[in-house]
Amino acid sequence: MRYFDYSFLEQAILPAHLVNTVCEITVLHERIEGQKQRLTTVFNALKDEIQALPAGSSDKASDTNYSDALTLIHVNYENIDIREGDILWLHEILLAGAPEGGGRYKQSATVGAEIKRLITAYEEARDNPYVNRLLLIPYFILDFLCLRPFADGNDRMARLLALLMLHKSGFDAGLFISYEEQIDRTKDRYFQALKASGTGWREERNSYFPFMEQFLETVLSCYRDLTARIGVSDGGKATKRQRIEATVLNSAQPISKGEICRTLPDVSQTTVEAVLADMLKGGLIEKLGSARSTRYRSAK
Repeated sequence: MRYFDYSFLEQAILPAHLVNTVCEITVLHERIEGQKQRLTTVFNALKDEIQALPAGSSDKASDTNYSDALTLIHVNYENIDIREGDILWLHEILLAGAPEGGGRYKQSATVGAEIKRLITAYEEARDNPYVNRLLLIPYFILDFLCLRPFADGNDRMARLLALLMLHKSGFDAGLFISYEEQIDRTKDRYFQALKASGTGWREERNSYFPFMEQFLETVLSCYRDLTARIGVSDGGKATKRQRIEATVLNSAQPISKGEICRTLPDVSQTTVEAVLADMLKGGLIEKLGSARSTRYRSAK
């Protein structure tokens, strides 16, 4: 039976590049937190946009059950936690209507006990003020993925749980920027990192660093995109033109004029149209489709 203990994270020694990534996430997080009250309308519009998406831009966009669980986490994450009952409940929602159903572990002599030990280890580390949550979350998620407690839905559950833990830890960029999109941008690297960190897991001789690096880079991408979309800049408040440009250039998918206006509700449609025209003329973006189906994306 696998042993779980995250207390070593109190004094964890990380490679310099991971330390730098954690520091950048923290800086952007604090900067964005300072903007929430001033840009309430912008943040609310972004939150509405995310909650309206079925499941981000991933190939699970048609998975109604996954979308239901995702929305539940976005809306009610304060009342959901990393405890056995809630994990089984989310899995039941995820596999609602499936032949074998959800909400129960796969047939194994040890998986139930291992999950309990995993949750206990997480709770103890989470409540330790000297443990960085950004480091704890990828450790838990990798252990969950390697344990694979369910017959089906483990990968989707891992995404849901990662987002839940980020929200509850205060790193809530995923409320305004699609966490799913960020993973899907580098899906191949995600699975490569999972494979690299999972090798030797059962024998407790694996390295968590590849998966941790991928996880932190995903979170950082969320914060970078959110920073661009709300127009936060080192020099102060960005201009409307800069915010429009950032919204288009940092969108993971081609974006419409209407979507830009909804993202930037304090910017007029006339201004959006003028900036888009200038960006097209300057070769920064390209136009896809026509009439109501028109979308814009970076030309790079």
